[in-house]
Amino acid sequence: MTEKDQAGVQWVNRDDVHPMSTAAGVEMRPMFGEGFLTCWVTLEPGAGVAQHSHVHEQIGVVTRGSLTVTAEGETRTLGVDEAYLVAPDVPHAATAGPDGAELVETFVPVREDFRELWERSK
Repeated sequence: MTEKDQAGVQWVNRDDVHPMSTAAGVEMRPMFGEGFLTCWVTLEPGAGVAQHSHVHEQIGVVTRGSLTVTAEGETRTLGVDEAYLVAPDVPHAATAGPDGAELVETFVPVREDFRELWERSK
């Protein structure tokens, strides 16, 4: 998955990271740091993640397509170069637009449930 040099740097190519699925039509390729988790995420058109919450802070940046996010009673559709930040324990949901969506998401601290899912999906 990664290549590590002597200085402790990890070099990662998205295509070399084994994917996992957290919901139908949702593919994640995770990179685990010491205190954070960053994922490349691809959603098929109309695919989504049902409302949920977790103890992790979450940041997502849309890099292709669009994503409709609902949090704290507010719904917004985000396009390329737009982002969302969700505080811990805030219920939120997301659905990809008609062309799907790609984004980069970061969770702090590491989502150990995602690490376990990723390990099982290998």
